[in-house]
Amino acid sequence: MFVPPYKLILKHLDPGPEGVHDVTVPRRLLDFLLRRLLEHAEFDEMQYLRCNPDVATAIRRKEMQSGREHFIQVGYFEGRAGGTPVQEDWYLARNPDVAAAKRVGKVKSAEMQYRIAGASEWRQPNPRSAIDVDAWKNVLERE
Repeated sequence: MFVPPYKLILKHLDPGPEGVHDVTVPRRLLDFLLRRLLEHAEFDEMQYLRCNPDVATAIRRKEMQSGREHFIQVGYFEGRAGGTPVQEDWYLARNPDVAAAKRVGKVKSAEMQYRIAGASEWRQPNPRSAIDVDAWKNVLERE
């Protein structure tokens, strides 16, 4: 299951007066629903810990159980990087601009490009996420 970055979802919610098709959802409910979805999302623990050394330290100190726990409870909502599995060869084949940038050294890897910009550009990080990415984009960007 794919879940887009929290800030990207918020960007598409209208904080103004309710319209015919709008609904107001308390933030507490929205966060709860997102946490429930995140519990079932694909997660790359090692990538998340590489991207967030403070979380890795907290786990070593037994202040936290896992990177996944941190991501679900706070990391996602803080916009923390990492955690989304990026299939390097597949990603580069589907994104020739990223492959070209990698060849000339502008980006280190598909994973890095996805963390920096790809997620916000609605790029699909791996073949398992393709349908979910497109579904989220369709719902959030529909006017």
